[in-house]
Amino acid sequence: MTSTGGPAASAAPGSNGPPPTPTVSSHSASQPPSQPQPGQTQNLNNIVIEYLNKKGYNRTEAMLRQEMASVDGSVAPIRPKDEKYPLYDKTYSRLLAWIDNSLDLYKTELKRIAFPVFVHLYLALARANLIAEAKSFFESYSQDFHTKHGHDIAQLASISAPLHVEENNIARIYTENKYHVSLTAVTHGLLMGYLTDQASAGAGDVIINILNTNCQLFKVDRQPFLGLVGEDDILGDNEGIIGHTNKDGPSSSQKDLPAVKLGLMPMDKDLAEDIEYELAAEDARERERREEMGGMGGPSLLETFQQHIKREESEDTPMREDIPLPAYKQTDIDAEIRAVKDYRDKFCLTTLSGVAKTQQGVEGPPMAGALPSVLTYTFHNTNDGVHRIVFSEDTTLCATSHAESFIKIWSLKGEKLWSMNPSENHNVTTTRRYVGHSGPVYGMSFSRDAKLLLSASADKTIRLWSVKTHTALVAYKGHANPVWDVSFGPFDHYFASTSWDRTGRIWSTEHIAPLRLLVGHLDSVTSTVWHPNSAYVVTGSADKTLRMWDLQQGSSVRLFNGHTSPVRCQQVSPNGKYLASGADDGTINIWDIGMGKRIKTMRGHAKVPIWSLSWAVEGQVLVSGAADSTIRVWSVGEDKGNNASNTSGTVGAEMVINGIGSIPGDSTSKVDVGAGAAAGLGVHGAKGRKDKKEVVATNDHLAVYYTKKTPIYTVMFTKKNLVLAGGAYLP
Repeated sequence: MTSTGGPAASAAPGSNGPPPTPTVSSHSASQPPSQPQPGQTQNLNNIVIEYLNKKGYNRTEAMLRQEMASVDGSVAPIRPKDEKYPLYDKTYSRLLAWIDNSLDLYKTELKRIAFPVFVHLYLALARANLIAEAKSFFESYSQDFHTKHGHDIAQLASISAPLHVEENNIARIYTENKYHVSLTAVTHGLLMGYLTDQASAGAGDVIINILNTNCQLFKVDRQPFLGLVGEDDILGDNEGIIGHTNKDGPSSSQKDLPAVKLGLMPMDKDLAEDIEYELAAEDARERERREEMGGMGGPSLLETFQQHIKREESEDTPMREDIPLPAYKQTDIDAEIRAVKDYRDKFCLTTLSGVAKTQQGVEGPPMAGALPSVLTYTFHNTNDGVHRIVFSEDTTLCATSHAESFIKIWSLKGEKLWSMNPSENHNVTTTRRYVGHSGPVYGMSFSRDAKLLLSASADKTIRLWSVKTHTALVAYKGHANPVWDVSFGPFDHYFASTSWDRTGRIWSTEHIAPLRLLVGHLDSVTSTVWHPNSAYVVTGSADKTLRMWDLQQGSSVRLFNGHTSPVRCQQVSPNGKYLASGADDGTINIWDIGMGKRIKTMRGHAKVPIWSLSWAVEGQVLVSGAADSTIRVWSVGEDKGNNASNTSGTVGAEMVINGIGSIPGDSTSKVDVGAGAAAGLGVHGAKGRKDKKEVVATNDHLAVYYTKKTPIYTVMFTKKNLVLAGGAYLP
């Protein structure tokens, strides 16, 4: 497995090989089979050929025909079973022409039909061994789908033989699952009318067969509407392949979704009392110091805890009894006290402090308020071998995972990393190297108290390390393929992992076997995060969807479908009600978890993978890091319905707040992707590109921080709303 110079690229699962050759007949072991007559043999061979042709076992069919031809010259030569293959190009071009000539009111919805029809026509040509025709068809029409389905198009382009249709992961997904499309009643009627007319002329039955066999059309109860600017880049509601089973269509209301409790876990009563006792004592000491110094007093720690931190039981919170957790320790009390102090002393961020108006009185771009400060750690001389960078929650440690199968721990305070084991304290420095994996290391996660570290590797294992003794404690085995990501739960007792084997798993640090197996994704599962209440886990996948899983049942309770490329990272908001996700195409989606719906899509990064997201403490500001060597700040407020109608202003070479230097009357915000972004593109094979590009940013984009040829692997808001970022310099 090769390194891509950044967080590990998701890979498609390995091939399951060609389909098995069916058994023709069987006989009793005690009686020899009777000698078949020539007519019976010929009839039997024809039955077998018909069966193989029907099932699509083209290679086996070809071998059988060749074998029969050497014995009997009367066998017909190989030919496609469908005589209408030459009409595919003409039929599809007619469909596109009809869509283009339709009214703009219906065109946006009708375009959603074109992609699944294109895919299945292309696969049919390839399956019939008409490779030249398939290649010509693909080259003629695939350009229409690069924006919305670029990842799938790139995977399908590698098909050059009938066997590849069975082996190609994306082809299997489209063959084994139905593609969902939602249409209004009027648009659905127009489509059926067109196909009926074409069928009477002998050219529409091919498309009708594809829609009937490989697609699921849903009529939605609303009026057609004109597509907004940039909407072609976004999948429609419930569009695409949304799961293994196809019995459930798009949900029409919230009552169709499983009930979820998104409130934060209520605090243990005894723990809350101990915390309040400690905080009251700390407040008394602070009052004494203020009286001696003559300073002004602010809100007390006890008041801050009771008003903002303490969590009471409610109808929207999970029960503590539902999720077994170990008894709290003194370290838990200390962690909560630190959280209270950090919350009281945090830097308050404001996203929008007003709306500017032009001289003509027209509302212009939003005026940005206070924005976060960013501290970036740049790693040099990595030889393109760093896969992941993570920071501890207390901001004292940093860990990097490497393609050379080791992990390196760095002290951010510049202190020597001593071990509790005296025999390990030889030539102690500010760094430590953990060696134990036998393959590249990808995901990592610190515990809240930074005493433990989890790591995931291509060797199919997860390892638990002690940061106090700097030794490996446990190796967790269970995944069948490389493990991409691992994440500690909010209480450090459970952790989750995701793998190339298309599964996620829930583990306990006390058991070496997984407690839950999360099955449902169609492709490699790339990332995982926990809900703040510890009752749910969210996974992202190369199948371009996210799923939220119930910890108790191990079942999927939410499916977030709408990305147009593999999901790379995701984060749940501090209040547990919203989800942010980033994908390989540089877009960020914001989801309402309760409704299971996408709220909006945010753009500003170049079309490169977004590797990290982090929410501010208040949950109103989001920060992202990507392969375009930039850190961007976003306002995550209520979408006013004009997400694609963007603010004005040009983001220059420095950190620029969106809206400064705006041009009155301009309805778009263009972000220059300069040399720094070109370096980020170089991670994926585009090194040396110095030309600038312009990316249209949505009106949520507040600020951008450029780096020098340093793709950003991780960003993290601290409890005080300072942003820590990390990346590897790639000259």
